[in-house]
Amino acid sequence: MYDEDENEEGPGEWSEEGIPENAVVLRTNDRLPIEQRRLDDDEELAPGMAIVGTFLGDNLIARSSQPKEWEAEVAGRLFVDGVPLVYAGVSDPQKGIEASLFAEIDLAKLPREPWQPVPDGTALYLLGKVVRVKDDLQGREPEMECLDHFRSVLERGGVAVVDRLLRDL
Repeated sequence: MYDEDENEEGPGEWSEEGIPENAVVLRTNDRLPIEQRRLDDDEELAPGMAIVGTFLGDNLIARSSQPKEWEAEVAGRLFVDGVPLVYAGVSDPQKGIEASLFAEIDLAKLPREPWQPVPDGTALYLLGKVVRVKDDLQGREPEMECLDHFRSVLERGGVAVVDRLLRDL
């Protein structure tokens, strides 16, 4: 799923589904018990927005911004039975990896009016962006770099690049 003819301006445009055409797409076989929690709001980072962390156990695996009125109880209903996680990443040896982390949710769990039919199928719910800086790449094929990155996020949690860069100063 990786296109070696990517343009030189960047990793590619995001498609209507939110996944670049040249992305390496990986999915867990198992349903994982994730939880979303509101983190401290950061008016400088996301003015007027709620900062939401997605956790796998104690590990923070992704952060995102949501509308200020976001509530954990509503989002939690989507993940109650665990969900497969989907990773869509683009590896560039000059820039690192930019990836999106999604939960694959059952459409039947989406809020709806009582008179609406229960939908079939699944949809991808964006949990946040995860990145790996170019200095952490190991010079392998893009598919292997992305697999290693996804494994790292699941096993150790994601560390925001800005947080890491500040810590390393």
